[in-house]
Amino acid sequence: MPAGSGTGPGTASEEWTEQRPVDLGAIERELEAQLDVLGRAGQGVVPTRARMSNLVVFASGEAADGRLHESLAEISERHPSRILLLVRDDDLGAEPKAWVSALCRAGDGGRKICSEQVSIRAGGEGVRLLPSIVRPLLVGDLPTALWWAVPTPPPLAGEVFAELAAMARRILWDSRDWADEAVGLRSVGRWAEAVDPRIGLADLAWVRLAPWRLAVARALGAEAAATTSVRVVHGPHALPKALLLVGWLAARLGWRRRDGGAITPSSARWTLDGPSGRDVRVEVLRATDGPPLLLEAGFEVAGSVSRVVSVRSEPDGRLRIDPPLPGAEVLPSPSGGPGDLVARELPDLDGDPQFRAALAVARSLSEDVVG
Repeated sequence: MPAGSGTGPGTASEEWTEQRPVDLGAIERELEAQLDVLGRAGQGVVPTRARMSNLVVFASGEAADGRLHESLAEISERHPSRILLLVRDDDLGAEPKAWVSALCRAGDGGRKICSEQVSIRAGGEGVRLLPSIVRPLLVGDLPTALWWAVPTPPPLAGEVFAELAAMARRILWDSRDWADEAVGLRSVGRWAEAVDPRIGLADLAWVRLAPWRLAVARALGAEAAATTSVRVVHGPHALPKALLLVGWLAARLGWRRRDGGAITPSSARWTLDGPSGRDVRVEVLRATDGPPLLLEAGFEVAGSVSRVVSVRSEPDGRLRIDPPLPGAEVLPSPSGGPGDLVARELPDLDGDPQFRAALAVARSLSEDVVG
């Protein structure tokens, strides 16, 4: 059964219409028919179609049948879109198959506010046809975002990703799912350098870093430029987060990478060139187990008074600064799942320019990291 069939998850005021199989050439007609049915069920109240963007989502069959459905419902509520879910499903033959549905919620005056979802699945060689199928389904006067929701780093995915990316004004992915994080960072970093700067890019790992960047900025304060060493500890599958945090600091403070670094399977060390010829020592350590999170970031600052500060992730989800600063305790946010993070990012078509700068440094550092 395709993702999104039946009522699906959601709040008490939300409901999915039943997903219906449809010929590829009849997708628009079936969407109109479903809205007409909703209008008759609502005693003549015509549903309002809400569309702020086109959202193209590329997923694998297993993921599309799981929590991704919940994420799409969350996105539809917070950033109503025409959602075009493309699924690589190896249990199907090569011929693409399509289903349509709507996600509706109660609006003012008894209205129903509805977002559309088109699911198109294909296996084998049929996956290559998905970009050409989705292109005419895009609403022309709306911006298009691509959420690459598979664990393959985007530029390593071949022509399907390249064709979908060419349609998009905004491209999102999640490095937490990559099997080889260092290879993924290198490939994405090189690709991003060639992407038109008008295209908004975002790794959900960067979005999750927002509270860390705030906490680090507070911990270092006005003397951040006098930082002489950085030590970041991360859990498995969180290397991109760690290197993006270092990359953000390096880009903001003008640190430059020297050639090479001291690398072991669980640690990486570099000496960067800081302003005025000052060396900045950087160490990134990987814990052997635990969640895919940053665990701790420590800093030495040779300011007017030399000091050592750290930011630590606590079991309660808060980030704590040591030594404590009044009012500087930070509760991580955004803290939701992928749907919440994507919904937060979609309105900002230009993306965060700090991300591109941080990614460039992270890519450079990842050249020394194996696995």
